[in-house]
Amino acid sequence: MNAKAKGYILGSIAAASYGMNPLFALPLYKAGMDPDSVLFFRYLFAIPLLGIMIKARGRSFKIQRKETFPLIIMGLLVALSSLTLFLSYNYMAAGIASTLLFVYPIMVALIMAMVFKEKLALQTIVCMLLALGGIGLLYKSEDGSTLSLIGTLLVFASSLSYAIYIVGINQTSLKNVATLKVTFYVLLFGLSLFVARLLYSGVLNTPDQWYLWANLLALAVFPTAISFLCTTGAIQYIGSTPTAILGALEPVTAIFFGIAVFGESLTVRESFGLVMIIVAVTFVIAGGNITSQLVRFRKLFPRLPIRSKKETNPIKPSSTMKKSLYLLLLLLFPIGLQAQSEVIVLHPDEGKAEVNEAEYTRIFLAGTIDMGKSIDWQKATCDWFRARPQGKYILYNPRRDKGLSGEMSDFEHQVNWELEHLEKADLIIMNILASSKSPITLLEMGLHMRSGKLHVICEPGFYRYDNVRITCNRYGVPLYHSMDEFLKTVR
Repeated sequence: MNAKAKGYILGSIAAASYGMNPLFALPLYKAGMDPDSVLFFRYLFAIPLLGIMIKARGRSFKIQRKETFPLIIMGLLVALSSLTLFLSYNYMAAGIASTLLFVYPIMVALIMAMVFKEKLALQTIVCMLLALGGIGLLYKSEDGSTLSLIGTLLVFASSLSYAIYIVGINQTSLKNVATLKVTFYVLLFGLSLFVARLLYSGVLNTPDQWYLWANLLALAVFPTAISFLCTTGAIQYIGSTPTAILGALEPVTAIFFGIAVFGESLTVRESFGLVMIIVAVTFVIAGGNITSQLVRFRKLFPRLPIRSKKETNPIKPSSTMKKSLYLLLLLLFPIGLQAQSEVIVLHPDEGKAEVNEAEYTRIFLAGTIDMGKSIDWQKATCDWFRARPQGKYILYNPRRDKGLSGEMSDFEHQVNWELEHLEKADLIIMNILASSKSPITLLEMGLHMRSGKLHVICEPGFYRYDNVRITCNRYGVPLYHSMDEFLKTVR
């Protein structure tokens, strides 16, 4: 399974498990426990669970000094989000509070666009609108009363805290820290908020029935440990905005348990809301530039590399599925059918493109150059993209026609240009030829193993092929034996 697929699965699990909060919390409220006490035990029980998982995997608890402050901030943000959400349950129905919580995908997308200049693709915008429309249909007031102002403000505070956390995990040094370790310390530092509040109030409520302790344990396992762990992993694989949008599965979880556990009915309006959310999530998972998918079906996930003859070939979607999705796309998005192929190639010794790069799919051609002595596979790849029937691409090609001048300033410019555009790219194609030693390529591969945008092509004859193979397998990075094998997966 590749990194992108893992990210979407983890994001879905995180959303579904987090949607279990009211299922376990409300019985505790009914028994007389306050939010601070509930959350104190929730975090307290979750921390050792994660600690056991870290030790079972043979990982270290050690963190670097530069990681401490971001972890403290992330922990407090998560704790604040939990506290304000649980406090809102005292002012409004939990289902309404959970629904209002979904302003956070909008907050995430806006933060990424305004602060970090992340492009808002048409697909992302449409999915957000569709998911929000579905969530709006799920809104239900039992007595027709207006929403509590205090409760609404608490939920919005929870949303904002959670949105900042989602962005912060992906934009700080924490994005390269092991997921388990991040989650462990986020909960550990977050626990300090509830300890401080309980010390101030001097009251710690405990359950008076054994089964209520099971509720506290369930809060620690499902909406805490599992949800936060999967959220952090999803962010590292697919980024902040897709992870936030996948959170639309939370009300689906709430409705399921409402019907299955509490015997609630599902109205026609709620049914339409569910359909809209599912469609939105489907388009998010489909990935890619929405305009390039209007006349061609794209596989759900890229093809996995064939490592042995014994492995089973990937399952191809049926022609019926292709036709259905094609028709659905045409009905929902009739615009952009006449998109023309457009390819811009940028080199380090050229000026910046006089276009808005955010409107293009940005691809970095990393891999073997050997100071210009290897075959020019970069040019062949650029020509391949030019021959595609439609699409808009910017290809970052680090190869220079004339090579480096020998001046240190020129060398520094080359290195900085490569590092900058590797970060900026939407997709990194890492092609390692068998004839090369490619030490810098291996360095760049290590830097972007957790980015979720890396695809590695490594010929089996490469002297460190097994190192590449094992590392790619460990971090879920797609590995191909040839450029032709990889290009066949591009849709």
